[in-house]
Amino acid sequence: MSSYATTTAKISLDEELCEELKAQLSRKFSSLFGSKLELANGIFLYENQLATGQEIYKNKYRKDGEKNESKNIHGNSFEILTAGQENKQAILNNTGNKTYTTDQLYEMKKKGELPEGIPSHLARYNHPQVDTVEVDAKGRVINTGQLKNCQNKIKTAESFLE
Repeated sequence: MSSYATTTAKISLDEELCEELKAQLSRKFSSLFGSKLELANGIFLYENQLATGQEIYKNKYRKDGEKNESKNIHGNSFEILTAGQENKQAILNNTGNKTYTTDQLYEMKKKGELPEGIPSHLARYNHPQVDTVEVDAKGRVINTGQLKNCQNKIKTAESFLE
């Protein structure tokens, strides 16, 4: 088996393992807590945490399993973590809102899975003006965000002045 095939198989196995872990956690929490809404949020919180971890992993490594050396890796990770944090708050506050990165929306669009109500122009890889898109429970875009991630506070502040 070639190195590429081995790496591809490893990535597929990692993805399958994450999906199975999410399913097992969901079953375990459901059996422990039943259908109590407040406690069921724990399932969604764990699911959100796992999904965020998967996105970070996909950002850190290329499809061939090699480490991603892109100059945008830290900014992309920051976008993923921000969307994950926003989704965590939405779960805790029971708003029904969902935040995506534009890169996530791009991947969904390629698969024909772009949520209804999200304009396709927001589903763009490395979108120049928008990094995150928040939709409400009805699928309407209610907020977009442009994030900055620099090595220090002064550079971050200056980047907003550009």
